[in-house]
Amino acid sequence: FCLTYTSTCVNNAIAELDESGTDTESVVGFYSRANIKKENRYRGGRCPDCWSKEHIYPAGRWGREDRKCPHGDLHNLVAADKTVNSDRNNYDFDEVINAIDNKKKTDEDKVVCENCKEGDETWEPAGNAEKGQIARMLFYMDVRYSDPNGTDGTQNTDLNLVRGRSNKSLKGNSSELGNLTTLLKWHCENEVTQYEKDRNDLVQQYQGNRNPFIDVPAFVETIFGPCDTTLIILIQLLW
Repeated sequence: FCLTYTSTCVNNAIAELDESGTDTESVVGFYSRANIKKENRYRGGRCPDCWSKEHIYPAGRWGREDRKCPHGDLHNLVAADKTVNSDRNNYDFDEVINAIDNKKKTDEDKVVCENCKEGDETWEPAGNAEKGQIARMLFYMDVRYSDPNGTDGTQNTDLNLVRGRSNKSLKGNSSELGNLTTLLKWHCENEVTQYEKDRNDLVQQYQGNRNPFIDVPAFVETIFGPCDTTLIILIQLLW
């Protein structure tokens, strides 16, 4: 069943799913890995050190509230520091060679992601575990929401992972996000963690379904391509 993004249920779920292992009153910011007090959830206004709900597949790519199921899907939501979440924007995930200075940070913004890299409308998280998790979350979103004709009212959108840069102008019933080649590489290089498995169990308790790419990682190769490092590098060079 579908959860409403703004509901108390989703807010409480994220607070539990991403609870800190060292402080039960805090969540861990997905990108910064910093502890942020649960009570400091973003509720509007100026709050740089609050946490907010980050859509790994950006909600701005498909139309938000009019597509209820993907908007509130816990398999695609994490707690993230508000400032870092804003820095990530709705960019493609990719490996950034030439990082740019981030102009959004100010002295007031105490929580940052020093090792995250922002490129030309691309974003690379710092941690390898997060890279693998992001890849498997996005594989789920691609497969779960595949309704280009709008015939299924619970989906009403078609999310597509593409190689290279995505077309950000595509919104509504169909949208794109990149870079599939890099996401496949991140999945292949970073095994499913115990944290992902535990989180998958908890999400199932809240919304009744699982991310199959966490349960059976081999499904990724069946659907998206082989874990062949040489082949992945070749595709990156040719694309």
